[in-house]
Amino acid sequence: MHSSPTRILEGIAHQLHHVVLPALDDTYAQSQVRAAIELLGNLSTRVIVDPKALLDAVRADRALLEEVVAVAPDADELAWITQLLLAPVPDAEQPSAVEEAARAHLAAVAACVTWLGASTAPPPELLQRVRTRIADALALELAGLRTASFGR
Repeated sequence: MHSSPTRILEGIAHQLHHVVLPALDDTYAQSQVRAAIELLGNLSTRVIVDPKALLDAVRADRALLEEVVAVAPDADELAWITQLLLAPVPDAEQPSAVEEAARAHLAAVAACVTWLGASTAPPPELLQRVRTRIADALALELAGLRTASFGR
């Protein structure tokens, strides 16, 4: 659900290198694309993601996930979430591990929306908090978009 700015920049560079560049016949255009690829590569190593803010999100997501697992501790569908909760939380000094943990925890919360929604009697307040967490994450992603398609 969450793609880090580093991964986005690397993905753009990859597509430029493997899709756009081979399709160009003009040497000037090729050199411009090569320069853009190099620029993106340099930028991707300089993007700063605040690991402390991500750790706060991981901790909040873990608390929410623990509540969901407590509602149905024997649910086979939630076994992978239980395993996720058993894993240690990474240290803020490991930003890439923190980003990965944030993605994994948010994906688990998203899975809980489906599981709770299909449950016969989910605790309504828990289901609402899980839905709110996902809505907040989506709103944060949308706020980061800066394209003409979204009026920004």
